[in-house]
Amino acid sequence: LEEGGLYAEAITEYRTAEGRGEPDDSIHYHLGLLLERFNQTEPSISEFERFVSSGTCLHVDDRCEDARQRVALAHQ
Repeated sequence: LEEGGLYAEAITEYRTAEGRGEPDDSIHYHLGLLLERFNQTEPSISEFERFVSSGTCLHVDDRCEDARQRVALAHQ
């Protein structure tokens, strides 16, 4: 959905997966990007913060640094 430009639908699917206990931490990164597209700054930053503090970011992952930079810019 996200790749096809169906962003609102992708958000819904990510939220559904999250609600069902999907263990993939990258959900928060993707939600952050999608929410950012809709100019939902606070919710997007919240998702990036969740991703940065996730188990995925305890390991090397380029998306983590990207998310950290987005959070830092939002707090300036």
